[in-house]
Amino acid sequence: MVIVCLGINFSDELARCVVVLGMPYSNVKSSDLIEKMNHYDRVSRVKKCNFNGKEYYENICMKAVNQAIGRSIRHKNDYATILLVDSRFSIPKNVARLSGWIKKRVKNLERFEIAK
Repeated sequence: MVIVCLGINFSDELARCVVVLGMPYSNVKSSDLIEKMNHYDRVSRVKKCNFNGKEYYENICMKAVNQAIGRSIRHKNDYATILLVDSRFSIPKNVARLSGWIKKRVKNLERFEIAK
């Protein structure tokens, strides 16, 4: 389950907290997604690069996370609490895919009670 605020333009006094529960992965059985992943797999083999279908799939998930986060922070003087509630957000590869202004502020917590 994911609470996402895509497409909503909040005014400054709204959206002081965004909660992302889990990772918003796309439907892996979607024919469009399968074709795109196969395309990136073929290209990665030909060009001998690391960006393959799996990387693409993970990137579109993290793009949705970054968009949801971005709806709560609209300018440099804005503020919000952002809760990424899933242990997979503590994996360095996933943290690296967060927007730069977010990833340097990520705190991994064992329990919700110690969040400040």
